[in-house]
Amino acid sequence: GLAFHAWRVLYHLGSASEEYQNRMAAEERVVRDPAGRQHNWANPADPRNQDLEARVALDLVKRYDVDGYHLDYIRYPEVPSIHFDYGDVSRREFERAACVKVKRWPADVTTGSLRGRYEEWQRANISRLVRRIYQGVKGAKPGVQVSAAVWRRYPWCREGVRQDWPAWVRQGWLDFVVPMNYVLDAEKQGEDVRAQMRATGGRRPLMAGIGSWQLQSSAEVLAQIRAARAAGAKGFVLFSFNDETIARHLEVLAAGACA
Repeated sequence: GLAFHAWRVLYHLGSASEEYQNRMAAEERVVRDPAGRQHNWANPADPRNQDLEARVALDLVKRYDVDGYHLDYIRYPEVPSIHFDYGDVSRREFERAACVKVKRWPADVTTGSLRGRYEEWQRANISRLVRRIYQGVKGAKPGVQVSAAVWRRYPWCREGVRQDWPAWVRQGWLDFVVPMNYVLDAEKQGEDVRAQMRATGGRRPLMAGIGSWQLQSSAEVLAQIRAARAAGAKGFVLFSFNDETIARHLEVLAAGACA
């Protein structure tokens, strides 16, 4: 009676092997801050990285009988700062896409006249991959659902990490969306879901991501689920299954909320 959704971590290289991280850095496929320092996050502007993620999605969906493909870390990095990416690859790709020559790099795109165009181009890099994966998965296996874990704070995520996920929902590039509403009280959970429903217009099901690992009791988990449902969420996702108290939470939910 279970559906199996494959969870894919995109771009974030923190859990990758040291050999792989070093190879990506040597090939200039990771992000750089304005001072030129590299960070272990694959550059979303690099066509090689976009092609890799699209191929991985299709390979996995075709190879295995999965029910869904779930995108995580589908954005630019936020740690150690949001000031990425300003490397040579991004300069080349931006100049090509925008048909401009950036005279003062990276000043013109960090604080200068091209900043707005550059940030919009970065958002387009993320959105383009979401569309590409969605269309590719649906072309291979129409019944496989595509979803994404997204930041709860909108429009901050659009500006900060270039993740314009309400636009993905409005465009129909996700079958459902999972905002990571990792808050500590039910009232805030409800507020977040209502704001997210307004942002998406309810065009796709919204599943509230609940940070059960940081809550003290199953009663708190249940209260947040009820608040999310009352605010319009069609379901919920508990993060995470390796939490020590997950078995107790599931027992309580099986007896009531999910009976």
